[in-house]
Amino acid sequence: MMSIWTDLWNLFFPRSCLLCGRQLVTGESVLCLKCLSGLPRTQFHLWKDNAVECNFWGKIPVEHATSFLFYAKGGNVRQLLYELKYHGNQEVGEVMGRAMASELMRSHFFDGIDLIVPVPLHQRKKHLRGYNQSECLARGISVVTGIPMDTEIVIRNRYNDTQTHKGQYARWENVRNLF
Repeated sequence: MMSIWTDLWNLFFPRSCLLCGRQLVTGESVLCLKCLSGLPRTQFHLWKDNAVECNFWGKIPVEHATSFLFYAKGGNVRQLLYELKYHGNQEVGEVMGRAMASELMRSHFFDGIDLIVPVPLHQRKKHLRGYNQSECLARGISVVTGIPMDTEIVIRNRYNDTQTHKGQYARWENVRNLF
């Protein structure tokens, strides 16, 4: 019965792909299959000592680190991030989290991981934005992997400046002793 109502709703208010505008079909959410499969994947999770892991060397001990997609100015990944971070589209984060988890699970990336901990926002920033985009991604990952998520185990001690226009070193300094 719910399918009939959903189909009727979609007839009058069709859902469309965030990137290409094509009408989404049953089973698609936020992105059509063509756009989702065409996103520029890094495949870093398949490489030991990949570029993301190297970013943490000498700072904190990490066993695995990866980036799911390549970011390019004006690219599709940028558009998705803007939707998630600045336009309040939380569904983008959950869909991308599920897509990332599905691909990374095949390489056993999550083996031995007991808990997913999203990077916390300061309460003031969370109140202004209304949600934590990191939590959206983590929720999607948790759904696919079955690994529980905890949003309270790590807290942000103080409010800090935006990272948007900072370089890599300045970003690291900006978050030192923040959690």
